[in-house]
Amino acid sequence: MDSMSAYDETSSAAPFGLSPSATMALGAAVGLAFGYLFFTEHGRQFRRRVEPEVERWVGELNRLRETAETARRAYVEGRDSLAAMSRVTHAPRGE
Repeated sequence: MDSMSAYDETSSAAPFGLSPSATMALGAAVGLAFGYLFFTEHGRQFRRRVEPEVERWVGELNRLRETAETARRAYVEGRDSLAAMSRVTHAPRGE
């Protein structure tokens, strides 16, 4: 039995269900992009142009996360207050 026939193309070990050839091509493309961005002058210039925009987006995402956390806390506080009010209004009158 040769080594290629022992490999199952439909193996679940491949990321995202990609074939080994597609996985290798994806890895090569990522490596090429990384090399271009970090080891060429054009890549450095591109990073300098893009960096302020990326930082702006990261700031926006952080503000969105903070807003979502504030909304979550307000929801929990409102839910707890409503539950407490419900217990008070439904308590038997002799207590």
